[in-house]
Amino acid sequence: MRMPGRVRLNETVLDPIEPPLGRIIDGRGSWPGGSESRALSRRVEQGQLERLRPGLFRESLPPVTALEWSERPAERRLRHVEQAVAVALTRRATVVFSHRTALAIHGFPFLPPWPDEVDVLEQPTSSRRSKRGIRTHHSTFADEDVQRWGEFWVTTPARTLADIALWLGPVFSVPALDAGLGRVSDQDIRTALDRAGGKRLVQATRALDFADPLSESPGESGSRVLMHLFGAPKPRLQVRHPSPTRGPRYFRTDFEWPEIKKIGEFDGREKFLKDDMLGGRSAGQAVYDEKLREDALRAEGNDVARWGMPAVQRPTELRGALVRLGIPLTRGNVRLAPLW
Repeated sequence: MRMPGRVRLNETVLDPIEPPLGRIIDGRGSWPGGSESRALSRRVEQGQLERLRPGLFRESLPPVTALEWSERPAERRLRHVEQAVAVALTRRATVVFSHRTALAIHGFPFLPPWPDEVDVLEQPTSSRRSKRGIRTHHSTFADEDVQRWGEFWVTTPARTLADIALWLGPVFSVPALDAGLGRVSDQDIRTALDRAGGKRLVQATRALDFADPLSESPGESGSRVLMHLFGAPKPRLQVRHPSPTRGPRYFRTDFEWPEIKKIGEFDGREKFLKDDMLGGRSAGQAVYDEKLREDALRAEGNDVARWGMPAVQRPTELRGALVRLGIPLTRGNVRLAPLW
């Protein structure tokens, strides 16, 4: 449930990131077999450094899981983008970052964890192919589809969203599109889709038609896609209700079917853990306020169901939650386990 007011950008849309060079150690100038080169190799063997690409290193970092939960998404994103910079620094030819890597650079969400491989875009005539740590995509692109990123290049936000829609299924592309529509116009994405073309243009266009900037998190977006695939009636998003707690007079529900008095809520962990979403409250107070709001919804005659990211990652769980809530579904379960 969200407090109302001006409709915000998707809360997971982050600021674009500048090329992160601060943690990268450049050993390319050391003489092969020389003392400096040997010292770097020893530090790698001792676990003090990790090699990003030949001649480029980073101080060994703790596992992301050792960090506070609220710090993990930004750190995963930073590590992926640092890997991208290392790729660009070791390639003789110009690199254009694209797809998932461009999402990370522009600050758009990607529902699974950021990948170990870096996405780059090449024209169809290019002979370059994917190799260790680099996923090469071949597709026609124009000057209008790329922009400077420091000393490097990246696909524009519109082209990035178009590529994601063309390459990935809706469970993965719609979260990025939902977020992107707060920053990029629908028409700009469609223009980029037309330039890219390809066999999946119909799939990508349908995903864009389905996208809705009112969806406020990747989990909500993924939930909405699965509801559609299950054949659920289209829910209303961000419906306002009078608030029973102090503060704003209204709050908003994530998914609502007013005709049958059913409400669905996606509860991401950040709602109760991230300072900027707690608004100065303790986690305990946030949980208590949420209970008061749910009690108020039930007092209006609504049935309420809640789920989190595990239900989106395991669609059977979400389908079960919808069935228990009483949402009519016209299609069977969706098997997406191999994609996660």
